[in-house]
Amino acid sequence: MHAYGKIACMNPPSHRRARLFKNAGNLAVRFPTDWDIDAEEAELEFDGRVITVTPIRRGPTVTDLHREFAAQPIDDDWGDDPQDSPAAAVDL
Repeated sequence: MHAYGKIACMNPPSHRRARLFKNAGNLAVRFPTDWDIDAEEAELEFDGRVITVTPIRRGPTVTDLHREFAAQPIDDDWGDDPQDSPAAAVDL
């Protein structure tokens, strides 16, 4: 059985052979390790003898944003700028 596929990754070789195997009753494809695919899920399209695999990239999760924010150094000088002080009360 031959499967022809297209995959969206950085500079892939135009054609490669990949092994097909059964995994828990599902047919799976083992992609070459040099195809660096930055995704955990993919959209599949089957059209006759052509299988198209499109990696799904998700935006950052709340956990990712928290991890990035927590990694930022704390600015100890915050609040020392006179422009940061509250404005004087004004009678209207």
